[in-house]
Amino acid sequence: MSQPLPVNNLEWRLPEEISLQHICQTTYDSATGYILEVDMEYPPELHDLYNNYPLAPERMTITPNMLSPKAMEILSEMNIKPAPKSEKLVPSLSNKLNYVLHYRNLKLYIS
Repeated sequence: MSQPLPVNNLEWRLPEEISLQHICQTTYDSATGYILEVDMEYPPELHDLYNNYPLAPERMTITPNMLSPKAMEILSEMNIKPAPKSEKLVPSLSNKLNYVLHYRNLKLYIS
């Protein structure tokens, strides 16, 4: 977090007032920035490219049935019972609904 945060003159904008083209044309050093709530689709053709490190992580509640067999094996070897639920920041290839992000991150994801 080495960038300045907004301190005044905050405004709510309607979705029809901000276009993707406008966001993409906003420079990184612009005096006006945006925090956006968007729906994003992760196209299947990009899954192989981003499989090791997917963009746009999301907060998820992880349950034991979501753990891989390898994760369960490691827990078993260490005599640890999996937690009933655990909230984690998870990078995934799933589509995102109502995803909140800074406009610079959106520009990165689009590029």
